[in-house]
Amino acid sequence: MKKISIIGDGFFGMYLSEYFALPAIGGIYEYAINDINSLIVDTKPDSELNIIHAINDLINNISKVDKMKNNGLSTANNYSIESAAKSEIDLLISIKEVGNEKYN
Repeated sequence: MKKISIIGDGFFGMYLSEYFALPAIGGIYEYAINDINSLIVDTKPDSELNIIHAINDLINNISKVDKMKNNGLSTANNYSIESAAKSEIDLLISIKEVGNEKYN
């Protein structure tokens, strides 16, 4: 039986070439693409069925798991600390610009 991981740190999971499900919150959209390199699930209260369906989909579709693992590894290989830092800086600059517009 193949290993299927559901972990919280999506990018690290891609780096390890493990398939994973991610909660649909936070900064995952910088690297996670639903059904391409990850499975993004709604984890809001009363959404337990979404998580169960996501896990069931993984268990019943190993070829999809393999494809997504390979895509995830490719994503991780194309990601760098420099691009992550630039993304954070760009976000902070945009927040500062919005704040300056609001108070000027």
